[in-house]
Amino acid sequence: MHNDTKGRVLILSDGGLPGLIAALYAREACAMGAGGKTPEQLAAWLRESVLLLPFGLSTQSRLPQSRAVATQAGTLGLGLLGEEIKPLLTVAAHADDDEREGMELLGVLLLAARLQCTRVVWPVHAGGHDAVDIDRLSQIADRGLVASKFASICSSASTAVGLHVDTPFADLTDRQLADMAIDIDAPVDACWWWRATDKASDKSSEEQREKTRWVKSLLAMGWKSGSIELVGAGTGVGLGGGLSVGSKG
Repeated sequence: MHNDTKGRVLILSDGGLPGLIAALYAREACAMGAGGKTPEQLAAWLRESVLLLPFGLSTQSRLPQSRAVATQAGTLGLGLLGEEIKPLLTVAAHADDDEREGMELLGVLLLAARLQCTRVVWPVHAGGHDAVDIDRLSQIADRGLVASKFASICSSASTAVGLHVDTPFADLTDRQLADMAIDIDAPVDACWWWRATDKASDKSSEEQREKTRWVKSLLAMGWKSGSIELVGAGTGVGLGGGLSVGSKG
């Protein structure tokens, strides 16, 4: 991941595990660059310097994900851009998924420039459980580069900053991200899909599918499901409380 400890960072998140991991790493990098601050000053510094923004969640059905982004921001003590701050472009209702993603990304980058962010972290990835979609990987790289250049051109002189779009997980698989989550004790109970049940009526829901997907990868990387426990202050990158994914067995 691009390790810039200076300037404001905007994390795009859908409330899932990749966004949570990105937020944890950004939080740690920011804290490491804030030497000499009191705990109160550090808390204020983190809320100002690392911002979470719900991304790709414009429809009513995405409310659980939006709420999870807010939960993650609160759990980690980071700033949150809520519904009162919208990307500068309105996504057309008739746009397909590819068009919507590109238009939303451009709008977010224009917003990031206005907020004087120096870095936008887009934690999208092209991997499945254990393989990477090469076409999707190329699309992510091209989309991030083109959108950032266009946003810089379109920004006014008063908001123009050196804006870097970071896609640190683009070429990773679900298993690799799960391994990262285990290593940093990510509080997975803050993910939007965590509360999914095993009831037969829920097995086809998006929430249950996402939980099944990520638990499968966590287990494959050595996670002991019975070792989930409530953690306190935490250590290292996994600062803050929550249910950690536990250690590898």
